[in-house]
Amino acid sequence: MATSKTKLDDERLIAEHVELDSGRRGFGDARLRGSKVPVWAIVGYLRAVTDPVQTAKEYNIPIDEVRAAQAYYRKYDREIDDRLRRTGTAGLGGGPLPRP
Repeated sequence: MATSKTKLDDERLIAEHVELDSGRRGFGDARLRGSKVPVWAIVGYLRAVTDPVQTAKEYNIPIDEVRAAQAYYRKYDREIDDRLRRTGTAGLGGGPLPRP
């Protein structure tokens, strides 16, 4: 039952906070609706920091946007991992990744 609730919460967060970048293709190019920060940038930063609250502060975005990026990654991990590899940021740590 908890998994079902998590999936519903994830879908809600994604619907409210994530959009596909109209100028790009694919799920790996999604961005946060309010701040326009790419989801891959948040995921990459979280790999180094692991703290959603710190990530929200560093990017100056609401914590729900970070949670939405995490939810999106749970759904589209392959696409986001591929995007991180293509940008050369898959293993970076320290400091937020660049905004678009």
